[in-house]
Amino acid sequence: MMTVSAPWHESGTFWTIFVGAVVAIGVGIFSAYSNYRTVNPKRLFSYCLRKNTSLLNASHRASDALGVTHGTTQLNRPRVVEIEVKNEGRMAVTAQDFHGGESVEFDVGAPIIALLEKGTVPSHHRVPNVSFTGSVLKIEPSLLSSKQSASFTLLVDGPRADMECRSPLINIPVKERKPEDPPTPAQVRYAKRSLRVASAIMVSCVLLLGYSFYMAKQVDSVLDDSGRIQKDTQKMLDEARRVKGEAERLRREAGELVQESSGDRR
Repeated sequence: MMTVSAPWHESGTFWTIFVGAVVAIGVGIFSAYSNYRTVNPKRLFSYCLRKNTSLLNASHRASDALGVTHGTTQLNRPRVVEIEVKNEGRMAVTAQDFHGGESVEFDVGAPIIALLEKGTVPSHHRVPNVSFTGSVLKIEPSLLSSKQSASFTLLVDGPRADMECRSPLINIPVKERKPEDPPTPAQVRYAKRSLRVASAIMVSCVLLLGYSFYMAKQVDSVLDDSGRIQKDTQKMLDEARRVKGEAERLRREAGELVQESSGDRR
């Protein structure tokens, strides 16, 4: 008797391909989502000391060949310090996020003489309100929109020192970051190649999954045809057995008639 193979949905090969494709697509989606969450966190406030440059070198100070004054004040160790803050989150930082109306403070380790310049990117946003006392720059409760950055250039008088940040922000992580270097052409090319490879893998997995379903349907159709052929063959076998049985019956009856005819002649 002919045996028909199991349906496609019971095939171990199909489910191996199916599960592999689903896992590959899931890994791709999870990786893309994780990268998105890493690059675009919900709430994150960062700061960076972009510049801390002395206006006088040692030879100038030793020889009194050059001096720096601010108004009528002679500066002994003048420095230019630039601080940048950025809201890297997807949600805006508002004045209500500053606990008790306190300010975010940056202690530059030397007396601040003047605020030389301030700006923001994008330029159509408002620059947060700031003030300074002693060596501390204070960013007062202000709106900082998503992805907005603000920079403050200070004139200070004193030695180079590490900057300290004190934050009153509520439920907003604060991190220090280093000044970013622009990506090199090689890094840009590598990032583009990685994106293309990831996209190609995702498309290949989708196509493989679609092809698996198509082939499964084809196999299922073939199995249906095989089932019909099996049924027809079984009917033919049953008919052949019936004909054989009928022939055997006729042969026995013919034999009996022959024996009866022989007895009558004797």
